[in-house]
Amino acid sequence: MHRKNEHSAEGDQQLHDISTQKNRLRPSTTSKRAPIRNDQPVPQGWKSEKTEDPKTKRTKLILMFPTVAGEPRSLSIPAGEREERKRIRKQLLDYDARLPGNESDDLALIAQLIDTVPRSPLIEVDKPGFTDTGTGFVLGSVLLGDAKNRYWWRDPSPTTLGAKKGTNARWDKVGTLLVHSSFATLALLAILASPIAKYIELHGSSKRPRGHAVSETATFNFVGPSASGKTLALAVAASATGNPGNRSKWDFTRRGLEEYLESRNEIGAIFDDVEKHIGEQLTLEKAIAIVTQSVPDGQSKEISKIVHAQGLDRKSWSTFALSSSPKPRGDLIKKRSQGHKVRFMDIILPPRSAGGIIDKLPDGEDRVG
Repeated sequence: MHRKNEHSAEGDQQLHDISTQKNRLRPSTTSKRAPIRNDQPVPQGWKSEKTEDPKTKRTKLILMFPTVAGEPRSLSIPAGEREERKRIRKQLLDYDARLPGNESDDLALIAQLIDTVPRSPLIEVDKPGFTDTGTGFVLGSVLLGDAKNRYWWRDPSPTTLGAKKGTNARWDKVGTLLVHSSFATLALLAILASPIAKYIELHGSSKRPRGHAVSETATFNFVGPSASGKTLALAVAASATGNPGNRSKWDFTRRGLEEYLESRNEIGAIFDDVEKHIGEQLTLEKAIAIVTQSVPDGQSKEISKIVHAQGLDRKSWSTFALSSSPKPRGDLIKKRSQGHKVRFMDIILPPRSAGGIIDKLPDGEDRVG
């Protein structure tokens, strides 16, 4: 009975999604710009969408298509260029799109995709996190709850946030190993804790307002020598939201850091090992100081009116962060206040000879294999 209820709930959700999509596609009886009806089926792998930039309010058409090699791709077209069908065909050919073959059939397919594009645009986003209702979540290309049919993730790359590779069963196999590592568990929980503060805020009641879940977030810095497992702990944590190799470098400008933190809003920020810092932009001491303050601050510096007019806006985020280093923060910078210690916390790992991040061994196992 439990499995039957599961399938029933899944079926109800699918019907809801189909109904919502049909509403977006349904033409208005009063609009002269209703989509042209076309009963010819669109080839498999082809699809069109309309998106809107929330700042400029300009719209684009997104054509999604397979290449000759079978790889999914997309082409973004300003809505004002929708009539330039031959130009669009040339752009698709540049991507080696799997078009019908001759020019007239190619143009007919392009016309069909453009004429049947949904009327209501999706809002372009590049910031993850909960929707304003608290019942949806933007996890990159993975749109959950009421984020579906409302938003369009701007980054189409295969390594983007929310990208998936492998199977759930294989990740579960890795996840079971966390019982043997309190350090890797802490790293993963820091990622999972990042959206909780916003969730509590959105689900609070006006009659029973809820306070902040935490006064401020922090960075957890895993400290240990090579082969102690600190990089592995961060990779496991990163895999919860996408590519396990997605980590920020320590060579950043202040604005670059602010943009990165917003791109990791409510999903956890992860920095590469401190020893890879080469000092192109900031000294290591300055870079660590800025991260220490910026992660809990949750917003960028004030922007002048002139800079704002040029399209540079303020950034905001709510997230925990992870990093790693061969030495404690106190050995890397000269001054360290009590406030710094709680905002950038060193997690000291045992050496490999003592098990590294594996601090809870299975019965009968040696610490070093």
